[in-house]
Amino acid sequence: MVLTMIDDTKKFLDVALEAVKKAEPIFKRYFGNPGEVHAKGNNPRNWVTDVDREIEQLIVAEIKRQFPHHGIVGEEFSPNAPVSETYTWYLDPIDGTSLYIHGIPFCCISIGLADKTGPLVGVISNPQTGELFHAVRGIGAFKSGKPITVSKVSDFNLSFGALGWGTRKEASELFAKLIPNIGKIRVLGSSAMQLCFLAEGKLDFYVVTGVHAWDIAAGILIASEAGAKISDFEGNPYTLSAPEKMLSTNTHLHSQFFEAIQKSLDKS
Repeated sequence: MVLTMIDDTKKFLDVALEAVKKAEPIFKRYFGNPGEVHAKGNNPRNWVTDVDREIEQLIVAEIKRQFPHHGIVGEEFSPNAPVSETYTWYLDPIDGTSLYIHGIPFCCISIGLADKTGPLVGVISNPQTGELFHAVRGIGAFKSGKPITVSKVSDFNLSFGALGWGTRKEASELFAKLIPNIGKIRVLGSSAMQLCFLAEGKLDFYVVTGVHAWDIAAGILIASEAGAKISDFEGNPYTLSAPEKMLSTNTHLHSQFFEAIQKSLDKS
């Protein structure tokens, strides 16, 4: 049976892809040299550039032109915007801003669309590497138009993956107990890119705390459509309304990682 997109969903995807296409030249033009760096709020480690803002404004304008009644939650201008009863877009104009500033190409543009059920469309572009990922719920996950799937690693000790965090104290306490019990790990920086790496089998797992819905709305759809299992740390289905703690693995490793996290939490 070949699944096809209904007309509305196809239009949603087309708009997201077109928005990314228009944003990519801006991303590439200032990569590694974005000008002045600002601290957001009272956190001197939470950086933003004028490029983040320019890209978000461009994407918002594209969405509003086509779907004026949709909700939009964007990291830079509308992080606390209300979620729509129908459709809400989640935008991260540069996921991995610190990497972008320093010219390290593990950063991307992330656009996700959710309805009442959850993520519906996801598009993630890394303009520096030319990688373009997308997914539509029930249709599958794709990289440059070709289907992708998660890895087949089932041996916990041979697994290779990544960790991420937003709050250092909470993460350091958890991961200090978790790291000795899991396979090889790296910290790559961008939640969206790491979920794409999970989706295409480059990573076997990704565990993160302190994320926001705009960080992962597109990525969790791409990963889950590729076969990933995603939950919170209690084993509940992962939702955008409570995105702070996420366990994502390939098809085979989830139960083993869940046990390791529970043991680490018990020791806290």
